[in-house]
Amino acid sequence: MAGTTPSSMNSRRRFAMTPKEQLRQISTLNQRIEQRLKLIEYYMEQAERMGGALSLVGRVTGTKEQSPMERWVDKAIDLARDLEAEVEALRAERRLVGGIVERIQNPKYKQVLELRYFMPVMTKWEEIAEIMECDVRHVYRLHGEALVDYAKCQ
Repeated sequence: MAGTTPSSMNSRRRFAMTPKEQLRQISTLNQRIEQRLKLIEYYMEQAERMGGALSLVGRVTGTKEQSPMERWVDKAIDLARDLEAEVEALRAERRLVGGIVERIQNPKYKQVLELRYFMPVMTKWEEIAEIMECDVRHVYRLHGEALVDYAKCQ
């Protein structure tokens, strides 16, 4: 391509995702959110183990010293704030990708994409085959055809 530098080609490739990459992004965000929720739960458990009341040391003495419990609670609160942004990103991505999936005419294609990518945990191919009452190889074929249709509907 005349006038195109390798760095501009790389940046275009980075931003032009394939249908499969777009769909996987939803399950990746789902997984990240689940991990963060578990981490928040862990931080709160740590705070409970520390016991005691929240420290008034910093307020009374003028120092900024926190109790161990306060540190764990602060970590949980900070992570919860970050999580809100990730949940909103997931919702936006689901709206975008879900709108594309809705335009697919074949209900089997929609079903395989929804089962694979829109569940909280990515569904295994064997489970999808069982749900759809067909062979795993047929699910692979349907998935491939669904990705082609997805690309056409973008």
